[in-house]
Amino acid sequence: MAQQPLAAENEGSKGLGAGERFVAMPDSLSKLLTAVNRADLVDFMANGMTAEVDNRLNGRTRMTQLSESYLSLQHSELAQWQMKLLPTQQGDTLICVVETVLTPVADSHLLLYDSRWSPLPLSRVLTPLPCLDDFLSSKAKPIFHSQNASAALLLTEATLSADNNQLQIRFTTPDTVNDEVRKRLEPYLTPSLTYQWQGDRFERLH
Repeated sequence: MAQQPLAAENEGSKGLGAGERFVAMPDSLSKLLTAVNRADLVDFMANGMTAEVDNRLNGRTRMTQLSESYLSLQHSELAQWQMKLLPTQQGDTLICVVETVLTPVADSHLLLYDSRWSPLPLSRVLTPLPCLDDFLSSKAKPIFHSQNASAALLLTEATLSADNNQLQIRFTTPDTVNDEVRKRLEPYLTPSLTYQWQGDRFERLH
């Protein structure tokens, strides 16, 4: 059945940039930062100050980049957060979020919301989702499967571009094996996939 278009944004939300939408994020979706924290980060960044606040884990969160359509946070040396506004063909805006942990190797979780921060299925804009076969050639598979159990897992690091509407997904599972095995694998791997936003979904670039 064909998907129904998303409801148009209400008048009050039109033209809101990444900073405003970040501040408006429901507290239920912001586990580390309060609304005051988020507003302070945006204000500090806009005024050329060091954009850093205490978070709920008694650590420090720093905003590292802010533009009309993009922002990024460093929660710690081991956790990063990105947000990108994606304009749609229907005239509304989707919000794409990437949560990345950096231990033991980088691994990201992609989330999708409408303009009012209601969750949407990621498959709406990224189908099919990346799988191991997208990164491994037939020659790489037996090398991988001979390693420990973690080598059979799909670990990826997602990056939303601040400059355009591209999404890059880097294959990080090879970072779980030793240098000798990694060198054997490199000729048979696709190290990353790049997707371009097309107004209703991400399409893989060939």
